[in-house]
Amino acid sequence: EREQLEQQREELSREQEKLAQQREQERKQLEELEQEQKQLAEAREEERKRLQELEQQRREAQEAEEAAEREAARKAQEEAERKAREQAAAAEEAREERLAELLDQYKNSIKRRVQSNWRRPSGFSEGDRAEVQVTQIPSGDVTDVRLLSCSGSSAFCDSVVSAVNRASPLPTAPEPEVFERVLQFNFRPEAS
Repeated sequence: EREQLEQQREELSREQEKLAQQREQERKQLEELEQEQKQLAEAREEERKRLQELEQQRREAQEAEEAAEREAARKAQEEAERKAREQAAAAEEAREERLAELLDQYKNSIKRRVQSNWRRPSGFSEGDRAEVQVTQIPSGDVTDVRLLSCSGSSAFCDSVVSAVNRASPLPTAPEPEVFERVLQFNFRPEAS
């Protein structure tokens, strides 16, 4: 019986040793699992951070693209406005040139009308001339004639005033913008 007990004790001892080994293996497996879980958690955290960074980069890229689009639109708008201003300025300049040309033509037609109504006075010299200021209404009717300067005799000066009055109504302006109520021009008689 002692031998049996001794065997049982040895068997128990072996089983205890086996159990201890199993516990040690399980403890090691548990540590390994915990380590794997920790590594997985770290990997998940790294992945979360990487996704956050990617999202931040995507947002920044989108914001940069939108800013670039806004800037391009602003520049296009500025360019369109600049071109519109240039076109308006060119159109205004062309209009001003056209009106200046029409005004010259208008003044020349008035000078021709006055010339055709001018009568050569006695004592006229070829160099006689007068600077005339005419006040008129839109119909061309003369309301006042003044000589701002006159280089000839009083008879010549009077003949210029008479010619302007006889030329009334003066030719009408080709366009309302060209009409000048008070008009000045130089009168130099053409040789007849």
